[in-house]
Amino acid sequence: MVLYAPTWRDNRKNSSGEYDATWLLDPERLRERLGPEWIVLYRGHVNVSRAAPPNCPGVLDVSSYPDINDLYAAADVMVTDYSSVMFDWVLTKKPIYFLVPDLLEYETNVRGFYYDFRKIAPGPLVSNTIELADLLAMTPEKEGLSANYEEFRDRFAGLDDGSAAARVFAKVWR
Repeated sequence: MVLYAPTWRDNRKNSSGEYDATWLLDPERLRERLGPEWIVLYRGHVNVSRAAPPNCPGVLDVSSYPDINDLYAAADVMVTDYSSVMFDWVLTKKPIYFLVPDLLEYETNVRGFYYDFRKIAPGPLVSNTIELADLLAMTPEKEGLSANYEEFRDRFAGLDDGSAAARVFAKVWR
């Protein structure tokens, strides 16, 4: 099961002035390449909550599901773009893939990055669904972790080890 969680784009609005959903994944092509057993859970950003994903087999809109952590547990892999969900996802130690056909546009004209995204992304960067499907097809579970994965997790989520609350309690009340 794939959790697809793209972020919103400042430069994409509909005629009502609301942000449009970002839908870069072609679920039909993904199913053609990987088979009908692949289910896509679509988690839209809160800024695009009124925009529905394409209505096609194998796509479940879980945008209104109250706890994304349950979705992290249910999914085998995550596909995102530049969404901050990557920072939480790496704690799962499951593969993450970045579908980023608009990388240059996003980097230079939309929001940009605080760091060199190409160098530190904790998973492969792909530019289309075919590239993504090819990687998913040849990547056994847990072996799809990039060389950057552990370094990224240590850098951005290294204190999220299940004992953070105990450490805070010890510092504050002892």
